[in-house]
Amino acid sequence: MRPKTKTILFILLSFALGIFCGWFLKDQIAQVDSLLEIRRDVYRKQMFAMRDTTQMEIRKFLSANQNKLFDGVIQEMNEREAKKRNQEATKK
Repeated sequence: MRPKTKTILFILLSFALGIFCGWFLKDQIAQVDSLLEIRRDVYRKQMFAMRDTTQMEIRKFLSANQNKLFDGVIQEMNEREAKKRNQEATKK
């Protein structure tokens, strides 16, 4: 086989292999992304549940006036989280 023919075959084979790998990896990437999204949602729900439980436990130690201040802190925190979520949603 001539060197020019070998070169052309090598290029065509590389191109075909690249297409096949790209197709195969695309499916894997989609599966991994799906799994990570599910895990992220579960983790987020657990974190919010733990946060809410902790806040309720903290309230037991606070006076009525301190609970009002604590409400303000929680509201500010919720507003920051909502703003952050909105920014992340607009990036996607």
